[in-house]
Amino acid sequence: MAKHEEENEERLELLAREPQILDALFVSEDEELEEPARQAIQILRKGKLYLQFTVEALDPRRYQASAIKATRKSGQGNLAAALGQSEMNLVERNARLIVEATIPEHRKVVWNPTRANVVHEWEVVLDKRKGLSAGEVAVVVGKIDELCGFRLNEEREAEDLVGNS
Repeated sequence: MAKHEEENEERLELLAREPQILDALFVSEDEELEEPARQAIQILRKGKLYLQFTVEALDPRRYQASAIKATRKSGQGNLAAALGQSEMNLVERNARLIVEATIPEHRKVVWNPTRANVVHEWEVVLDKRKGLSAGEVAVVVGKIDELCGFRLNEEREAEDLVGNS
């Protein structure tokens, strides 16, 4: 009988807190609906506008997906996968990250595979004639990282040193 009374008390307590719980859930849902931070990117070459597109901050799941897609399992098939042996192609990962962060309206135009006669959007980023140079890729990835709230360890360490002085 005492156990039944305890369960009833827990239910009543949850019912009493229900509005607070629901408010917390709705606030979380509203926060997810916020527009991600965006930044316009302009690539200039020889003083002329070469490419222009906008990138947005990625949630951790989308950011990580770029790395996963650029990871190849090394070794012998299932054994390598089971052991967690993999190899990430950093160049491909950065190109995939740029494509993923480019807003959809610009992605269709700027990273269109037919533009560079390639199969994948990320290959356009790396195309020597239609894509970005290695330095440009690094700068754009840095901007995406900033939008996502990531900073280099050296920057964090420098801030910590200055802050602790």
